[in-house]
Amino acid sequence: MSSGNGTRPAVVFFMVFAPPYKEEKRILALAKPLAKSGMVVLIPWADKQTKNNPMVDDIEGLVDAFMYLQEHEQVDRKRVGM
Repeated sequence: MSSGNGTRPAVVFFMVFAPPYKEEKRILALAKPLAKSGMVVLIPWADKQTKNNPMVDDIEGLVDAFMYLQEHEQVDRKRVGM
């Protein structure tokens, strides 16, 4: 996260149908411009994603990630999305 002052919009960047590994260049190519524009970008990763079969606990993890961003001191809690 940037060390600048103020709060920023944020997004939980999650793809249900994930590529085989988390350092996939296509995911980073989509997320980097958002981060460069000043957004906080959180990319959660569950090992089960590679099976392309989201489970209930995966959904709970996404909600937790969203709530984490809303509470983060550098994030504008009214400008968090998925």
